[in-house]
Order: sequence, then structure tokens, then C-alpha cells
Amino acid sequence: MPPASSSGEQWFGERERVGLEQRIQVRRVLYEGRSDYQSICVLDTVPFGRALILDN
Repeated sequence: MPPASSSGEQWFGERERVGLEQRIQVRRVLYEGRSDYQSICVLDTVPFGRALILDN
């Protein structure tokens, strides 16, 4: 789940490589769960709408 900042905003961030990180502002988390293979998160983001986030 995206961490909340001190202002109450939520952000999802991913470090691409040294010196480069992308962050997207999140309205709310629609789903958060885990399959046998990966963690799954569906976010409602400010700039793009719904986003599927997979880990592993």
C-alpha cells in the first residue's frame, strides 16, 4: 500500500535505477492482496485512473 505523507496524500513510488524514482499520486487503494506468486495492488491514481501494481 502506498505510504501517506504528512499532508495526508498517498503516493506510490518505484525506484527504477540509481538516481531515478517514479512516484504517482494515489486517490485510494481499491484492492490489496497476494497470490501464490506475487503481491497484487489495484490503485485509483490521480493522473492515470486505475493501475495494477504487481511485485515479483
